[in-house]
Amino acid sequence: MLKHFSEDEFNHFDKMDKRFLEFLDDVRSLAGVAFVITSDYRTREDNQRVGGSATSAHLKGRAVDFVIRPWNGATYYGVIAAAVAVSSMPKWASHGMELKVAPTPNRHIHIAWDGWPQSSFIVG
Repeated sequence: MLKHFSEDEFNHFDKMDKRFLEFLDDVRSLAGVAFVITSDYRTREDNQRVGGSATSAHLKGRAVDFVIRPWNGATYYGVIAAAVAVSSMPKWASHGMELKVAPTPNRHIHIAWDGWPQSSFIVG
């Protein structure tokens, strides 16, 4: 059971990896700010249409893109810090996380979890 998300916040909730959703919920809990999901699971066709990678975690339901409300430096940093902290927790540390943040112009944050041996963080 998720604490911070409902099924209707996702376009394809039924296709999302349940463990990834628990991870995302933990990040949201620690960040203390609402995540507005803009992309979740993608079909191959949807992924090609948006220019996604052929190996995108979105194809497995293990990635989301979102914006935060309100957006400011403190909330932005809080999400990054929460994602790093949660990905370091023993129950998640073996999975690895990909975090990409685009501060301008759309301020989207991409978080993916796909069992990589280490986490990667891309800002900018």
